[in-house]
Amino acid sequence: FAAAKHKAMYLGTNSKAIACLDAVNKRAAALHSKARLLAKVTMAGDTDRAEKVDEELEKLIDGAQCAYEQALRAIRTGHEMDDAIRYDSRDVLKSIVERLENLSGTGIFRATPPPFGAAASLWGYDIRALPEDEKKLFVRFRIEQIFQRARQRGQQSRITEVLVVDEAHLFFDDDASNPLNVLALEGRKFGISLMCASQAPQHFSDDFLSNTATKLLMGLDEMFWDGACRKLKIEPDRLRWIKPAKTMAASIKVRGDLSSAFVNVDVDPGALL
Repeated sequence: FAAAKHKAMYLGTNSKAIACLDAVNKRAAALHSKARLLAKVTMAGDTDRAEKVDEELEKLIDGAQCAYEQALRAIRTGHEMDDAIRYDSRDVLKSIVERLENLSGTGIFRATPPPFGAAASLWGYDIRALPEDEKKLFVRFRIEQIFQRARQRGQQSRITEVLVVDEAHLFFDDDASNPLNVLALEGRKFGISLMCASQAPQHFSDDFLSNTATKLLMGLDEMFWDGACRKLKIEPDRLRWIKPAKTMAASIKVRGDLSSAFVNVDVDPGALL
C-alpha cells in the first residue's frame, strides 16, 4: 500500500486529482503574487506595465480554473483531498517504504514458520541481531499469537506453556494493550506462565508485578534501591544482604494469600551453572 502511494505521488499518473490540486495551489500562489504586483504598479501610475500584469493575471486565472476543473473531474473515491493532505511528502513516504522493506527483509513476518521440532520441549528465538524496534514488534506479535492460540484452547487447570522473556525492559510499558500486560492479567487461566528478566523492578509494569506470583532479586544496583523498596515493598536491609551469585531475596505468593514478604535465600553458585 505504501509503495503504491509512493509511486502514485512520484509519477502523478495514477493520482491525477492530487496532481491537479497541487497545480491549483501553485496557481493560487502565483495569482496572489501577481495581484499584489498589479496593485503596486496601478498605484505607481505605470499604465503599460499594469496592462501587461493584468493580462498575465487573467492567464493565471484561466489556468487555475482549468486545473481546478480537472481536479474535480478526477475525483473518484471522495478521499483524494484527504490523501493529498496525509501523503503530502514524497520523501517521508519513501522513507516509510524503505523502513517497511527492511522490516520485511528481516524475515520475522514471513509465512514460513521457524523449523522447531514439534517434540522439542524448549523453543528459543534469538533476536539479538534485530534493531530495537524490530525486537519489540517481534516479541509483541509473537506473544499476541501465542495468547490468541491459548484462548482458543480454552481455560486450563494446569500450566501448558511457559514464556521466558530476557531483557524484558525492551518490551514493557504501561500501555494496557501491550500483549505482555494482557498476558500477565489473563494468561494464567489459559495455562500460560510468564517469566521475565531485567536489571531493575522499574522496568516492569504495575500490572505485571501485581500479578507475578514469584519475584527473585539476585543483585540490584544501589541506584534502584529506593524505587525497588516502593514498588516491591521490600526492606532496604534485605537489599543490602543480597550478594550476586551468593544470596538473593525471594517472594512467593501462595493460593489464597494476596501478599507475601521477601525472605533471604542462600544460593549455591554451582546450582546456577
